[in-house]
Amino acid sequence: EMACDHEKAKEREIMLDSGAFSAWSKGSEVDLDDLLDIYSDLVRRYSDKFKAMWLINLDKIPGERGRSGTKEEIAEAIKVSDRNFNILKHHFKQDNVAVIPVFHQDDEADPERLMVVHEQSEYICLSPRNDVPEGKRRNWAQAMHQPLPKGKWTHGLATTGEKMMGDAPWRSVDSATWTQIAGYGKIMLYAPDPVKGGWRFFMNNVSEHSSYRRFYKEHNDHDMTRAADANTIKNCLEECEVTYDQCRTSYDVRAFVNIYFFEKFLQMTKRNPTAMYQQNLSWVWHDMEL
Repeated sequence: EMACDHEKAKEREIMLDSGAFSAWSKGSEVDLDDLLDIYSDLVRRYSDKFKAMWLINLDKIPGERGRSGTKEEIAEAIKVSDRNFNILKHHFKQDNVAVIPVFHQDDEADPERLMVVHEQSEYICLSPRNDVPEGKRRNWAQAMHQPLPKGKWTHGLATTGEKMMGDAPWRSVDSATWTQIAGYGKIMLYAPDPVKGGWRFFMNNVSEHSSYRRFYKEHNDHDMTRAADANTIKNCLEECEVTYDQCRTSYDVRAFVNIYFFEKFLQMTKRNPTAMYQQNLSWVWHDMEL
């Protein structure tokens, strides 16, 4: 409701996730009928408020948290995902509403699967595994873009690592990092590195309730004496017009700061030259140019 009240709502796009991964990580599943009711209600109420509404398919994720899917589980997951995609696609036929299929890292066990997903929609999701190092996730994302045709729209699920965003040619990305770390009492700043040069993300423990206050030099309350870090934090917070005390006491302020500097990264990052054929990298709530 807040988004559709924005003066530029008609120029913006919105993406809704099925919650499949969150349920899977807890050993559960989302019911298709329940999701269909939820998506239908949101489309009815809000689709005319935005330029486009994208609905992520209810994909079935093979395996379990910490365990890769077997060949049989992967085949069954693909079958269920395709069935759900066809049901949702048949149901939502508005001009500015579309369902987006998902390709999982485990799905690559089927060498033809990526191109099947590509044929299903103009816009697809790529979902790297969360239990492998970021470098391997990034390498996988880069490799999966190579066989796709120029201009293919891709959305990265849980893909807001700094190098992941810069080195893979996404149209959009998402993750819960910005809100999770705010809840953990942290802010993330994107600023010049006063020691090594260039720009990078800085993670800072700032909450007055943070457990890190017990450890020397693990919290900004007792580590602000370092002039370079102190100036970086001071300049960053002045830029987004909040105070350090507000960051110490308010989750909402920390979440705002994190979004602000994620957005700044997206505006400033230099894309890998081999990935420049894609459309602009954007957050799903950021203005995406069709």
